[in-house]
Amino acid sequence: MWFPGGRKHMKPSPPKKALQFLRWFCREDYVEEIEGDLTEIFEKQCETSPRWARMKFTWSVIRYFRPEFIKAFRSINPVNPFIMIRHNLLIAYRNFLRYKSSFFINLIGLSSGLACALLIFLWVNDELHVDQFHENRDRLYQVRENVDQGTGLITRTSTSGPMAEALATEFPEVEYAVTTTQDRMPTNVVSAENKDFKAVCLYASRDFFRLFSYELIQGTKDNALSDKKSIVLTEDLAMRLFGTTDVLGKTVEWQHRKDFKVTGVIKNIPKTSSVKFDFILSFEEFKEEEGGDWVTTWTSTAPQTFVLVRPGTDIDQFNKKIADLVRTKTGVYANHRTPFIVRYSDSYLYSRYENGVQSGGRIEYVRLFSAIAVFILIIACINFMNLSTARASRRIKEVGMKKSMGARRGTL
Repeated sequence: MWFPGGRKHMKPSPPKKALQFLRWFCREDYVEEIEGDLTEIFEKQCETSPRWARMKFTWSVIRYFRPEFIKAFRSINPVNPFIMIRHNLLIAYRNFLRYKSSFFINLIGLSSGLACALLIFLWVNDELHVDQFHENRDRLYQVRENVDQGTGLITRTSTSGPMAEALATEFPEVEYAVTTTQDRMPTNVVSAENKDFKAVCLYASRDFFRLFSYELIQGTKDNALSDKKSIVLTEDLAMRLFGTTDVLGKTVEWQHRKDFKVTGVIKNIPKTSSVKFDFILSFEEFKEEEGGDWVTTWTSTAPQTFVLVRPGTDIDQFNKKIADLVRTKTGVYANHRTPFIVRYSDSYLYSRYENGVQSGGRIEYVRLFSAIAVFILIIACINFMNLSTARASRRIKEVGMKKSMGARRGTL
């Protein structure tokens, strides 16, 4: 039959979803008869009301969803898993003996790809967790400076010696501020009980342990660096010097010149820390040891400064407030220096700056190696699948045996 528009009249068809559902659950000895009856009824009802016919067909399918019409989805004779495991092992052994070259190519290719991807993942995981162990990492920031050299800006981590004190006293957004020598950590000789050891020294001001989460197992945060003659040892150095970590009040000789009193012992530095040291001395001792005004004046730069900002601090607004701090303190002598703060936990991965703008760092290596790991894994899987597909014709007998033993499609 033709309509005036020239299109052939299309015969109405039952609802596709309902028909698929019927074929899915209905037993094979019933499905053909039931489908034929419902379709015949549907076609007759379509002559009066197609919409009602579709609804009636769907409802009729639902009514047939009863135990006597539902087919058994589980195999009547389920395969014995132990038999299948034994069979698979036997087949694998026979394939190994018969096709050694392809077996080793598959094994070496896929295992090498997985091993490379796993090793890269472990490295990437370590990189992403560097300096993330500090409890206050969301509020812990490092002070940096953009220095105008006339031809462009360079960004450095060194600041003036009085920077921490000025930030802590003049800006209410700062809860604590600390000065350290993280970029100047010399290897010194420390002695105790007639034993000498070379160890890496870090100088830090009093509130160091309020900012950084290096766990104290002896001593307290308030008293660990409260005195100029205090020394805080790592657990490993304490064991080497005294054979125990219970060393509070004992004396350690530094460079065979000065004696310091042990006021704290910290657990060994975590592997995910970007800073490694063996003992800590007071920053006041650093001032005395270095001598000269360059450590205590605003016109010189050497130490590093870290701040713990108060919760809710707007970092952008705070950076605007401290942008002129050095200029204010020095007058015309340091107009080229602009301090700002960045999150300390991000400094390791995002350490590179170009013309005063953050432009990457080790995060680029993390992304690159992550992409390489994914690429290696994909190539290894493609090679494995290609070789497996090429050997598919050899496995026809194997598949037939498994089917005869009762293996289902998922097992195959």
